[in-house]
Amino acid sequence: MLEDPEIQAAWLEYCSTYSHTSAYFKKSDQYKNQRSEMHGKSVSRKINLYALFLENCFNLLKSHGYCGIIIPTGFYSDLGTKQLREMVFSETRLDTLLGLSNEKFIFEGVHHSVKFCLLTFEKSGSTDTFEACFRINPREAIRPQKLGEFLSDLSKRVHISVDLIWKLSPDSISVMEFRNSMDVQIAMKMTKHPPLRQKFDDRWNLTLNQEINMTSDSRLFKQTSINNLLRLYEGKMIHQFTHLNAEPRYWLDEAEVRQALLCKNEDSGQTLPYEEYRIALRAVGENTNSRNFIASVIPRKVLCGHSLLVSGGFDEDRRALLVICAFFNSFVLDNAIKARIARNVSMFHIYQLTVPRLQVGDRSSQKS
Repeated sequence: MLEDPEIQAAWLEYCSTYSHTSAYFKKSDQYKNQRSEMHGKSVSRKINLYALFLENCFNLLKSHGYCGIIIPTGFYSDLGTKQLREMVFSETRLDTLLGLSNEKFIFEGVHHSVKFCLLTFEKSGSTDTFEACFRINPREAIRPQKLGEFLSDLSKRVHISVDLIWKLSPDSISVMEFRNSMDVQIAMKMTKHPPLRQKFDDRWNLTLNQEINMTSDSRLFKQTSINNLLRLYEGKMIHQFTHLNAEPRYWLDEAEVRQALLCKNEDSGQTLPYEEYRIALRAVGENTNSRNFIASVIPRKVLCGHSLLVSGGFDEDRRALLVICAFFNSFVLDNAIKARIARNVSMFHIYQLTVPRLQVGDRSSQKS
């Protein structure tokens, strides 16, 4: 069809409008809360219609006007919607925040695992506390016509303070999916410890990265293990406390990998992270899984695909590596990460976790 000059001209004109529309939504004062920053840097995100609709609803409301809207749960968890959350917390009285699954296909044509957020607020003042209920499964309602009654059941709701949200997620002010008041109490107790993003001179620190991209680096993959090739680890190959959960599919030539990892830097035989013991975490998951935080120590001389997040080496103090692995596989941190994510586990989510930086000789480490 594009061989027709008239159709081609119309198509190119149509496509050319997208860049202008995108720039308007990103830079217009009307949609100023679509732009989020963390540590002074802009957080890149794709334009999403639900985020535009939410801010436009806020703009259209008069003072003390009331809004009720159904949007994806990314509103209260994603980093890219940080500024929208700050708008709601600081410029409205947030009434209720309900997280609803689509198990009964309330929304036809949408996958059953997709979750939605029922949000109600008044354009007035600011929010100190609000009512919330997460992971509502309509299957728990005996009959579909009882769903409204089920959603209005106040006994299933928890009261969350905005102050607690700031303490738990100071960078993103993401809302954790608390199931009950006990979850809130545990979260408050965890705030006594520093987040993993905070660095110390006299304690162990954790730095995570992604190593091999399974798509862009696929040219390096070998499908047979010959000539002492290095194993490529994928997420399914580890489980809690084990790196032997599955056999590798691919192997890598060490010289080719070093060149790829060093990019344009000279290879002078320097030690790279893959040559040391490290901790690996599965990056793929959903908060409906039985366990989300799955970590293991992995051996030297292995590379990891992007379905695993890997730490730097801990050859100087391998005991710290064991401590981190134990914490990451604990029920407490698994529950904390489950309450933060919608689907996958990211470095951003992990860095927000508050974890004791135990050292040899600490009172807590002696007890354990």
